[in-house]
Amino acid sequence: MTHLRNNNFEHLRNKAFELGFSSFAVAGIQLPDRYAAKYRAWLDGHYNGTMDYLNTHLPLKKNPRLLVENAMNVICVSFLYRCEDPLPNDPDHGYFSLYARGRDYHKVIKQKLNRLAEEIQTIATDCSLRVFVDSGPVFEKYYAHEAGLGGTGRNSLVISNTCGSFIFLGEIITNLPLPITGKTDFDPCKSCERCISICPTGAIMDNRQLNANLCIAYLTIEYKGIIPHALAARMGNHVYGCDECQLCCPWNRKKRYSQEPDFKCRYTADFTKLENLLKLGESDFLRTFEGSPIRRIGYESFLRNTIIAAGNSANTQYLPVLEDIATRTQSETVRQHTVWAMEDLNRNKTKVCSQTDK
Repeated sequence: MTHLRNNNFEHLRNKAFELGFSSFAVAGIQLPDRYAAKYRAWLDGHYNGTMDYLNTHLPLKKNPRLLVENAMNVICVSFLYRCEDPLPNDPDHGYFSLYARGRDYHKVIKQKLNRLAEEIQTIATDCSLRVFVDSGPVFEKYYAHEAGLGGTGRNSLVISNTCGSFIFLGEIITNLPLPITGKTDFDPCKSCERCISICPTGAIMDNRQLNANLCIAYLTIEYKGIIPHALAARMGNHVYGCDECQLCCPWNRKKRYSQEPDFKCRYTADFTKLENLLKLGESDFLRTFEGSPIRRIGYESFLRNTIIAAGNSANTQYLPVLEDIATRTQSETVRQHTVWAMEDLNRNKTKVCSQTDK
């Protein structure tokens, strides 16, 4: 097996930075039993919601050598994705998470990781490796911490002391012997609990873990079906994802912006008006969000989320279009949320009229 010389290792690090990665580090493949046990307990508590694939993936996560034979190390990278600040919150505009406003990051980051992997194989032609971005069966947050990329925040995200938390993580698992860069003792939170107090649905637990069942990102992206009315009422204008626990974080106060063109926002402020989003048909949705992670949730979930935002807006101008959707839709999920949204808006209308009469 080829061993990398120091100059080759530095060459790979420089190549990673050339590709736009914010950091490049290496962790050993070994995973302590206590980490897997903690994750198992989280799954047993059903905090993963309907994401059953997390249970299915656990054997592979616990033993990465099932992914790459004789794996020795995990090359960990991060990539800053924040290209802009969100507009001031407006209940009449749908909110889209900052990471989802450009091209699908899975494609962008994986393409760059594949180029880095090719560079590795030009130096070590006999090595084996596999590339992973977010969706693979890898404990990416653990390895990022072990490699020194950052510490774990109370919101369970990896927070870098140089880039904050608006970062994507990627891994290359390999059997190539590499120098370990070393874990960090960096604790980004200490006594700070801002993200816990600001979370609209109380999804952040007190052990730096997340209850997905309550998380707006999970509800708007992963969860299919009818969201309990009381929970939907706390989702505000979130149509896709949520950044509340990151926007309040002191480590994100310093404005660091990605220069990656693929992550630049594709949508104008006018487009995100709820009145425009509610009028999108399925073909419009598919065409508008082609190449975007937003397309992956499907039209039904997108429309459900937009209807919830309209119901939470207190703006009765949406009643006619909601009535039209309720009449035409064949989706029980969409119909139920439309009924709730109209009830909420009519209740608010009655309340305003009552106060005006006084």
